[in-house]
Amino acid sequence: MKVDLEKRGAISLVRVGGEIDLVSIPKATPVMDEVFATPPPCVVLNCAGLSVVTSSAISFLVDTTQRARSFPIGDCVISEPSPLLKRSLESLNRDGWVTVFATDDEALAHFREQDLEASIRNESKPPANWRERLREWLRKR
Repeated sequence: MKVDLEKRGAISLVRVGGEIDLVSIPKATPVMDEVFATPPPCVVLNCAGLSVVTSSAISFLVDTTQRARSFPIGDCVISEPSPLLKRSLESLNRDGWVTVFATDDEALAHFREQDLEASIRNESKPPANWRERLREWLRKR
């Protein structure tokens, strides 16, 4: 498993490649801890390099998405899914638990369109649904 982090302003672009399994997931922990160290996280998981998609890989994606969304205005999206992941997501993502984009640029634009990046820097108002997300976050606490 290979995990690389690239910061794009307040957005974390995480490139995941190789095989994600129970043995390799701990290798991602330092990078993911860095991503979540400065809340709220805006995470783009680029999965173009995934060579094997197992239940561990899906679990990693679900856990990362849930962790990001545990913050009032945090989110995690997937960009450039590998063909194997794309097929898996077509059957597993029927309820829309994760947003998938064809390119990194589309995923980055998703955050910018919602003004998440600007609201993190306190340069503009928060996203339209911030109250709802904050209430949900507080209910979980």
